[in-house]
Amino acid sequence: MRSTVVTGLDIGSTKTCAVIMEVGGELPHRPVVKVLGVGRSIRPPAMRREVATDIEGTTESVRKALREAELVAGVKAERVFVGISG
Repeated sequence: MRSTVVTGLDIGSTKTCAVIMEVGGELPHRPVVKVLGVGRSIRPPAMRREVATDIEGTTESVRKALREAELVAGVKAERVFVGISG
């Protein structure tokens, strides 16, 4: 099985986290996951009563977390799986 690079992004109300992983392995039902890089950005709350109140701050937080994870991993995030709280 060939390896695939996967990026996950979690956008919370006070922080954003990114992780870049390499998923692969030889056994068909036992994938091997290797974390290549992690990034995190803490910011003031951008959600109030499930409504985004600071789009610019949230956007910058996403950029910062992804940039940090990419720098540590040494690869560029191409596809991102996103989770958003609320």
